Amino acid sequence: MHGNGENLWNFLYFTRYLTKESEYFKESSIFLRVRIPNVEVKTIYQNTILNWFREKIKKEDFRDLYQAMENGDAKRMQDILNVQLFHAISFYDSAENFYHGFLTGILSQSEDYLVKSNRESGNGRSDIMVKSPSLRGRAFVLELKVSKSIDDLEDDAKKRFGR
Repeated sequence: MHGNGENLWNFLYFTRYLTKESEYFKESSIFLRVRIPNVEVKTIYQNTILNWFREKIKKEDFRDLYQAMENGDAKRMQDILNVQLFHAISFYDSAENFYHGFLTGILSQSEDYLVKSNRESGNGRSDIMVKSPSLRGRAFVLELKVSKSIDDLEDDAKKRFGR
């Protein structure tokens, strides 16, 4: 499984940690669209992925990322995250949940902030909330969205939030 990513996906499918949703053929290959079969398996994935990210990034110092977030410097945040993503992900890691877990893992490294994922708050549920333990401290709400192309990203975000 370590030598080839396809082996891992096959293993997860044949051990029923992934369930077939649909399939299609391309040339002589069969491709499956899969899903996580139930809440129990989803919990295993979430914990495993978050632990993997924590192990992968715990040697990193992300003070620059928090400083950029505190200063509202989206460009600097993008640069820092791009470096991390370049080292950690594959072309096939495209689901919003993947990035959600990735970012939660990175942000959870701070001793100065509490990180909450997918928690109900007010009239909805934010993807990630980062807040100071102090009532007078700062708080950040992060909503993650995936677009088909980088050119569509801002328009897709505006559509989602009605702006």
